Amino acid sequence: MKQYFLVPCKLTTGIKKALAEYDSHKRPAISTFTMGPEEERATFTIVILPKQNAKSNLLKDKYIAFATNLPEHKVLWNISIIPEEYRKRWGIETGYKGVEQFRARTTSRNRSLRTFYFYYALIVYNAWLLANIELTRKFATKFRVNISMQFLKGVFHTLYIEHLRQVRDGG
Repeated sequence: MKQYFLVPCKLTTGIKKALAEYDSHKRPAISTFTMGPEEERATFTIVILPKQNAKSNLLKDKYIAFATNLPEHKVLWNISIIPEEYRKRWGIETGYKGVEQFRARTTSRNRSLRTFYFYYALIVYNAWLLANIELTRKFATKFRVNISMQFLKGVFHTLYIEHLRQVRDGG
């Protein structure tokens, strides 16, 4: 889709091996990385950076690895700000974890259905956020109000089941 990405790498066996190679000076900070079985192989640029204030000597605590498809000159130009820029995105990442709470589970490979489920989850998640913002704005001085995700999921589930009953009963 010709979109640039920059994401932290999951600590898979291959990424751990790359961190060990970097730690022993056998891999540069920016290099090509290939992963996955042959039929689904993915190749990207891996950027390994030392973590500030590492709390232990474990490789996962000493380094952070990012996967990107940015051209190498753009990575080199921005390498010092990558961790800081990524930290600024933390709210977005946290938001996606929240969206996952509302996403319908499916094993379908139908892209349209999967996209629909994702957009539906985005809408419900944003409705949940707005409801909590409004409740906080309206009642924060009197008492703490917060609608839990589980409560909202229960409400939507009940509404959906009721709708199915009405459809079944011809109402």
